[in-house]
Amino acid sequence: MSWRPDESSVQLETETAWLQGCVLTGVAYGVVLMLVTMCIQTLWARIRTPSTRTRKSVFLLFYVIVIAMLATILFVTNTAFVQMGFINNRNYPGGPAAYIETMFSVPDNVASCVPIVLANWFGNSLMLWRCMIIYKDCKIRTKVLVVALPGVILMGSIALGILWLIQVSSPRSSPALNAATGISYTASYFGVALAVNISVTLLIVSRLLLHRHRVTKVFGSGRGSHYTSIAAIIVESASLYSVFSLLFLIPFGLNNPVSNTFLQILGEVDIIASLLIIYRVLQGKAWSNDTPTKWQVHSGNERSVRMDRLSATRTATPDSQIGAHLDAMEIKVDVQVEVDSSDILRDRKDARC
Repeated sequence: MSWRPDESSVQLETETAWLQGCVLTGVAYGVVLMLVTMCIQTLWARIRTPSTRTRKSVFLLFYVIVIAMLATILFVTNTAFVQMGFINNRNYPGGPAAYIETMFSVPDNVASCVPIVLANWFGNSLMLWRCMIIYKDCKIRTKVLVVALPGVILMGSIALGILWLIQVSSPRSSPALNAATGISYTASYFGVALAVNISVTLLIVSRLLLHRHRVTKVFGSGRGSHYTSIAAIIVESASLYSVFSLLFLIPFGLNNPVSNTFLQILGEVDIIASLLIIYRVLQGKAWSNDTPTKWQVHSGNERSVRMDRLSATRTATPDSQIGAHLDAMEIKVDVQVEVDSSDILRDRKDARC
């Protein structure tokens, strides 16, 4: 006997996608809590010590608390909305998935969309700040060009985010927003948000790879790896958000129910990416204001060490030995020249014959 509900396979796939997305959101929220705890412990220890208390530490503590609140609101409201579809209104015509897509404008769901947008704004702003830090030692024209393009796209993302929130809060809206009577801001907003992330990612990755090339050229492949390793590049550039954003946008464009899974988890992933950057900064492994200067100093020290070793070698060798060695070289050169000259004369005589 089959207990399968009287629903089509498409309806069941959509319901499965929503339920799996809710579960994965809970998993991601657990990661957020772990990172928040680690960041707050480190920041609080710095703030309590007068010698390490700085404005940046206080600001980062405030930043971590705010995005932790956003992550909590997102998890609670998203879980409540999925519960409304699967439990409280399970007999809605078309099943739970139909309820979720039709009643997308209920307060619980709108309250879960707001943290997604705010977390994206906070994350992209943090990325832009990191990009400015990494390019701080460049020329003014370069810094302006680096900040201008992502900054303009970020402003467009903020505007589209507001329009998307207005649209999803409308009683006639749905998550797909493909109704013929309205314009869909879902793909536009998340596409522009992805463009901000990708543009800043390319700028940061190119700068890190250039730094890696310079450091490797002077010190070898083993130096500066904590700035330029694969993990460092992924964390510094917040590529994690780009991956999950594509996992949502591609199925969404294909009208695949899998997009509903990644839509729910996208906000938590954005917060995870921001917390990873902050924790890396607190560990002292991230690119800082003095990183280029520090490696230039190291480069100068490396050259001075080599010169000191050469001087020490010359000092340790007696002058008599150096002189004898040079005399032997001169004798060898003279003999070689005489031999070469005799060979040339012999060749000329043979030629005359």
